[in-house]
Amino acid sequence: MTMQVPPSKTHQFCLNWSPYVRLVHDYRDPHVGAPYQSPAVPDHALHYFKQGSGWYRNDGQVHAISPGLVVLVRPGTPYEFQFEPDPPPHMLNTHFDLVEMEDSHHPFPYPAVQRRIPPPAIPADPAVDGYLPSVQQLRDSLVYEQTFYRLHAVGTLPGLAYELTRKALLLELLRMLHDNQRVSPHYVTPVHREMLAASVRFMQDRLEAPLTVADIVAHVHVSRALLARCFRNAYGTSPARYLAQLRIEKAKTELTYGARPIKEIAVATGFASVQHFTRVFHRLTGMPPATFRRRHDA
Repeated sequence: MTMQVPPSKTHQFCLNWSPYVRLVHDYRDPHVGAPYQSPAVPDHALHYFKQGSGWYRNDGQVHAISPGLVVLVRPGTPYEFQFEPDPPPHMLNTHFDLVEMEDSHHPFPYPAVQRRIPPPAIPADPAVDGYLPSVQQLRDSLVYEQTFYRLHAVGTLPGLAYELTRKALLLELLRMLHDNQRVSPHYVTPVHREMLAASVRFMQDRLEAPLTVADIVAHVHVSRALLARCFRNAYGTSPARYLAQLRIEKAKTELTYGARPIKEIAVATGFASVQHFTRVFHRLTGMPPATFRRRHDA
């Protein structure tokens, strides 16, 4: 019996995919205690967190790092992350071009110049076929890790057979991400994404106020349970912790570039007391605010 696969827009979108794997890195000793910043990457990156805690900023959003979190960084997108000292962080990183290009073979990293031919990117618009979210919490992280280590094992081996194996395994990782966001309980529907965006905007506009989760629930007109589930699925954390991360990010900017006393910064970032601010800051950054300021002054 002969079966013919019907054409689709998604099929047309990925018809020319022939990825080139540029780097496969089992990263067991990342930066701890200080943010790692990249202004932009010239290719795609998959940053998978096998172990560790902290925060990751991508696409203007801050996400809590937890085991099984994977971040898709698109070409030209800046990112920043920071680990807490315990547990010891462990990342599995892959850099690739979605379509093999003339300069895909350039040794990693590229020089600090724009690529002559910008690489095609995985769609960032949920309305476009082939879309993948920037952040996902994996339903089956073990299978992802096993596939990564198979890719890692052939990462630098020469020859056509190994090159085809690398392409196939990278496409398998992308297939897992599509399946995960489409059918797993971690998938966030377009309607819920709009609700999440409204929630985050509401938080960002009121960082100086004593905002509560009940205030956010009332603003977006959903139940507390639904809000918590959507935040956990989309960002890997609770609304309250996400709000705390936003407050601390604002405080870090004040501490780095401003001269206001720490007590005033605590008030300006919505904390009832400098003691509460110090406790939360230390928990999320691994150091008290005064130490953070001294290090950045140096």
